[in-house]
Amino acid sequence: MRLLEMEPANPGNYVLISNMYAVKDRWEDVEEMRMRMNITGLRKDPACRWIEVGNMVHTFIARDRSHPDSDEIYAKEVQITEKLENNGGSVAQTSERRAIAYGLLTTPKRTTIRIMKNLRVCGDCHTFTKLISQFFELEIVVRDANRFHHFRDGVCSCRDIW
Repeated sequence: MRLLEMEPANPGNYVLISNMYAVKDRWEDVEEMRMRMNITGLRKDPACRWIEVGNMVHTFIARDRSHPDSDEIYAKEVQITEKLENNGGSVAQTSERRAIAYGLLTTPKRTTIRIMKNLRVCGDCHTFTKLISQFFELEIVVRDANRFHHFRDGVCSCRDIW
């Protein structure tokens, strides 16, 4: 709670504390954090990814279908998921897929894909991106809120320590 005293206007602190409560199954405390955010008018920034293709930046937000190539991107996501499930086992449902799918659709084969995101890479996204780099023989550079991750041949430059 000291974190909230230090930065009461930072919604990330409320989310962090709420997530810690959730891990401990303290659901009443989770609800209290959400209520406090509501009362103070704070909102969590949505997860967002950007990819630059042909000198144009394309933005992807979870569950957003506003991109003009949305149908093709979702079809590519299905293709990616099927390939990874058939060759790499189970695949997490990550929102990283949309930006990577767009990169695969719009760049020449084996072109390095560069993605930026406003949040830290989660474990599921990290695993997913490693699999993409391996099964699509692709280099992917992801700049998250903390660092760069360079994926190649199913391995990340951070050696899975981030």
